Order: sequence, then structure tokens, then C-alpha cells
Amino acid sequence: VSDALDVLAQSMAENPMLILKVIDAIQNWDYSAFEEQWVNMLDTIEDLKKGDAWVVVTNIYNPAANLELPSTLNRVVEGIIRNMNQIIDHYGEEYGYQVADVYHSDICEHVQEDGVHPDQTGQQIIADLIYVHQ
Repeated sequence: VSDALDVLAQSMAENPMLILKVIDAIQNWDYSAFEEQWVNMLDTIEDLKKGDAWVVVTNIYNPAANLELPSTLNRVVEGIIRNMNQIIDHYGEEYGYQVADVYHSDICEHVQEDGVHPDQTGQQIIADLIYVHQ
């Protein structure tokens, strides 16, 4: 991620309009495609799960929370994540799954050097949140 952000920063210095293109691409995120894929995944799980198996999913945390992105870009990323989390929450009751809330956890303070993936402590946070839903 840091390499990608370095490239983005260098590209923005060479082409200041690039940030507008990035924001436009993010704003045009296809929520209906995400929702369709989410429902397809849930249908597959329903078809394959055994008896009364308990299903717990995590919502999405903001991996860019600790990155120094322009405030506008931060707001856009936050908006996308909140909307995706609303989709995840919306189907919980219909499909009978529990949502472990990593979005409101402090997982962003426990990521690997790539700035995105949870480190050992971050993985334990996720495990603990899922365990609560047993």
C-alpha cells in the first residue's frame, strides 16, 4: 500500500487532476455489484452449511484510517466502507448470520507494515470479536 501511495503521490505531483480521477473512480463504486456478489455468496453458504451451523461474518474496517490521505479522499473511502457495511448488516437477519463489528474496533492500530492487513494483535482482535458471537 505504501508503494502504491508513493506512486499515487508522485503521479499527482506530475498530474494534479489525477486525484479527481481517483475520487471519481471511488465514488462510482458499484454497490449493486457488491450487494449481488454478497447475496450470491450467502446463498452458496446457505446451500452448503450443515444443519444449524452458526455463521459469523465481519464487517469491513477502514484500512486507510491511519494513512495520510487528503480529507476528501478519506471521506469518500469512509463512505464506501459504511455503505458496504450497511449491506452486510442488512442481510444479517434475513440469512441468520451474526456480524462481528471490526469497523468500530481498534484494529487499524494493529496492521502489518503494508498498512492494510491485521498483524498478530489485529488477528486476535478479530478472533475475540467472532468468539463473542458463539
